[in-house]
Amino acid sequence: MPDKVRVIRCDCARVLEVKGVETPAPFFIPERLSIAVENVPEVRELVKELEELARPYSVRLTPVDLPSPWTNPAEAPSGGSITVYRLESIPDAREFAEVVSKIRRSGSVRAVTVRDPEWIPVLFYLGFDLFDAALCLRLTLEDRLLLDDFSTETVETEDREELLRENWTQLQFCLLRLREAIREGTLRELVESVAARHPRIAEVLRFCDRKRVIARYVNLNRNTQIACATDLSFDRPEVTEWLHRVRRYEPPDWAEAVVLLPCSARKPYSRSPTHRRITRITWNFPVDEIIITSPLGAVPRTLERTFPAAHYDVRVTGEWSREEIERSAALIEKIVEDLPIVCHASDGYRKVGEELEERGYDVVYTCRPEGNPASRGALEELRRTLKDLTEGEPGDLREHVPRAVSRFQYGVDVLEDVDYRFDGQRVLIDGERAFSVPPTSGLLTLSQLGAELCVSSRVPPVHAEEGTKAEVVDVPEDVLPGFHWPVDLGDEIRPCRVIARPEDVPPDTTVVETR
Repeated sequence: MPDKVRVIRCDCARVLEVKGVETPAPFFIPERLSIAVENVPEVRELVKELEELARPYSVRLTPVDLPSPWTNPAEAPSGGSITVYRLESIPDAREFAEVVSKIRRSGSVRAVTVRDPEWIPVLFYLGFDLFDAALCLRLTLEDRLLLDDFSTETVETEDREELLRENWTQLQFCLLRLREAIREGTLRELVESVAARHPRIAEVLRFCDRKRVIARYVNLNRNTQIACATDLSFDRPEVTEWLHRVRRYEPPDWAEAVVLLPCSARKPYSRSPTHRRITRITWNFPVDEIIITSPLGAVPRTLERTFPAAHYDVRVTGEWSREEIERSAALIEKIVEDLPIVCHASDGYRKVGEELEERGYDVVYTCRPEGNPASRGALEELRRTLKDLTEGEPGDLREHVPRAVSRFQYGVDVLEDVDYRFDGQRVLIDGERAFSVPPTSGLLTLSQLGAELCVSSRVPPVHAEEGTKAEVVDVPEDVLPGFHWPVDLGDEIRPCRVIARPEDVPPDTTVVETR
């Protein structure tokens, strides 16, 4: 059982403190290195050097720490021990995705041996914590030098001890890069940059994404930019979790039509000059607004500040793939149901409207195929169309924001039958704050009143009647790390923040923080 395990951060990958060492970190097993000395006597001095280098900065494992000397990756262990996986070769990507899914529920600290250092970023991203320091010895014996980008190059050397020291320094630097990347919110971009030059890594990453293997561990309570710069970004966990949750959205009761709009480089969209011109018209009519975008598919105006809708950057080519068009159309179809659709968009965005027509919807276009949605002519056409299409009084989409976020976050509208006031950041009920919607993540945080309202609205609470450690806490399936959620402490309901999912960390780790 690892002593003093502490969760520092969880966001797909996790940063732990294990035996005083912050992960990702090297580990070494002295007994294994001793075997290496016996089998290859000429490297005895190298092994000694590695032991001296690794001792202060690594997690030292002995057979007492391990439930078995090695665990095959195809097996899924359980319990709170440090488990070492031998990953000498990568299995079929589909099988490996299933293996990772099981391993993430094991509750152990996961150590792994790999032959190729280029696998380290993706394995850390998928949930492994410790990496075998003996990799440095292997690279040295093969006359290879580890580089800053996790690749290697062959070198000529007469001093292998010096090469070993360089490889050890480089391994430390590479693991530091991973720790910094997860803090800065750029770990996925780093992983994709390595996968882009390694087809097998890209294949594993793609299958894990599509199977939503680590989506339940992604932290959406963030204020960091995400760059969707490669084809591998299309199904990254932040995106797939968005697609899963945005389907819960329901337009306001007063909406008589839905206007489809193009996305903008500026986020949130309402800050862009084009959207400002458009909303001067749309807000005079009882219509909802949905922004067409990729890879998120569709973003309701009321969720435009919710992570990752206000935090992504995507390459713009003007060309839409069939998969992108179908993703947007399917989401819009789920959201609008039987409301009339007005498509105020051109170029590739217009193709989404055409796809909806093929699915049986009547779509009215107010912008020419290659026109400018912000042009005077297009805006006037939009005004005329909405005047003919609607009859009622306009509502205030801004008032609908907390209800939309509630469905996105909790799966239910906790404010459906509540008389509340929303001032842009606070949800007030009879003058008392129930929720806040911070502009950083656009998700709800709870006061005591909000926690009680959630439970009365049938939001399943976190159960922590016997404490806040992973082994005694029950967290509903829908809760992600970083979410603010009601917690049942046995004698009272309180607001809390979920630090990590309990199945993903050792049993004695604190996973909820009560407020």
